[in-house]
Amino acid sequence: MDLISLRHALAVAEQTSFRRAGSALGVDASAVSRRVRALEDELGVSLFERHAGGARATMAGRRFLDRTRSALAGLDYAVKTASCAGGARREICGSASSPRSRRCDGYILAVEGEESGYPVYRLRSLTRGVTGAPKNLIFASNGPKPEIGFNDAINNDIVILSNAESCLIYDRPIRRDGLLWSELVDWWAAQAGGGSGDSARALGLRLHASLASDAERSLFEIYFRLYNRALVQRFQRLSRKSTCTTIQLS
Repeated sequence: MDLISLRHALAVAEQTSFRRAGSALGVDASAVSRRVRALEDELGVSLFERHAGGARATMAGRRFLDRTRSALAGLDYAVKTASCAGGARREICGSASSPRSRRCDGYILAVEGEESGYPVYRLRSLTRGVTGAPKNLIFASNGPKPEIGFNDAINNDIVILSNAESCLIYDRPIRRDGLLWSELVDWWAAQAGGGSGDSARALGLRLHASLASDAERSLFEIYFRLYNRALVQRFQRLSRKSTCTTIQLS
């Protein structure tokens, strides 16, 4: 028993004619007749009463074809849902591998599993490592590096045990998208009690003093000359061996 024979039998029942069924299916009426006859032989019952005007389903044929129609409708639905799920999965996989399809917030929508035949999606981070909002920034050591300990290991609260005087400690809230240079200058101004213009220069000199070699100082000076205007909009921190930079996360 094959699907083509079942669909041909359904077409005959709907068209009440082998000729019209063949026309609707795009095949010869004789081909439809042969398939339906083979199906009847396999089932051992007559599905149709044939007459000069066409064909009419028998009682056994009506019962069989009603169930066949429902079964094929369910099969068609299963095929469609499987295709949709497969297409969605390919789209999600494509978005994970294509930079243009990735969200700018660092997350992708990925297939996590399946429930009742439908894919289950979940947001997944593109990056690995410690997550959470930064609590403070400890940086620019110009002397002995501070010793760091945990005040509350559960909440990841840290405390400087020694040499705190050699580092700068930015303790204002830091947004997830980064720290602005203007925010850092405002913080420094509050610490030093000076104006914003003087504070920007004073902070630059303080950062410069934390560098240990001529090469690092040259890189620092070139960086600030090239990106001085950009730093007004965003503070881009440089990693330096001589600085102590600790980001505490919530």
